[in-house]
Amino acid sequence: MVFNRSQYEDILIQRVHKWITEEHVHKRMAAINAFEELVEFDSKTKVLKFYLHISKEKQEENFRNV
Repeated sequence: MVFNRSQYEDILIQRVHKWITEEHVHKRMAAINAFEELVEFDSKTKVLKFYLHISKEKQEENFRNV
């Protein structure tokens, strides 16, 4: 299974713009963690998280080469 990072990104954006309380942030993070634990337990799947950073220069290069 592959999941993208949108659930984390959604919390980050709302937090930066102060559209969400810290209490709600913690509840949503707990829900995400519970989901990941459930996936690991029920399907014996290991959840791995990766962070891929691409510099602004490399992103621009990639866009120009499309």
